[in-house]
Amino acid sequence: MSYVLIRHIHDAERLIRNPTEAALLFHEYEFIRHNWNVYSARGYSSTMPLFYFNFEEIPYRALDVDHGDVVKFMKYVIDRMELCTECIVISLIYIEKLMATSKIEIRNINWKPLIFTAILLASKFWEDINFWNVDYVEGLDLYPLKAINRMESEFISLCDYNIYVSAQKYITYQTQIQ
Repeated sequence: MSYVLIRHIHDAERLIRNPTEAALLFHEYEFIRHNWNVYSARGYSSTMPLFYFNFEEIPYRALDVDHGDVVKFMKYVIDRMELCTECIVISLIYIEKLMATSKIEIRNINWKPLIFTAILLASKFWEDINFWNVDYVEGLDLYPLKAINRMESEFISLCDYNIYVSAQKYITYQTQIQ
């Protein structure tokens, strides 16, 4: 599955010069916790101490993704949440459905939120015991709860609220991946 996703990412980066508005909806910068550098200086006046704080946001940089990055990320999510392997196939179906219905491309700037949300929805579709979104916050510590809720809502909306996967479609994808 990771090879299919890498092919989609590289094709989008090569063929589409600027990200579409739909692709920017899932820009990773919109969902991650931002990192800051804090600088402080101390001094004393004649009567009381003086403190000066300067906050500087660490800039976000989208890095080129390779096969190992996708495998490592998916393995992290699947292993930490103890999900079954069928969720991998269903998440690929969801991503390709999203690409077809909403004309969104998977790129270096949005691959993690898209894959994460696809796995989250696949687990809710397939697993007998569903996790709440807060369980993903506590188990993975990737995104805050509000971000996960927003990703899930946007993803389902862009799929026209249709996340049903037929047995035939599942078998077709599974045989193509193997």
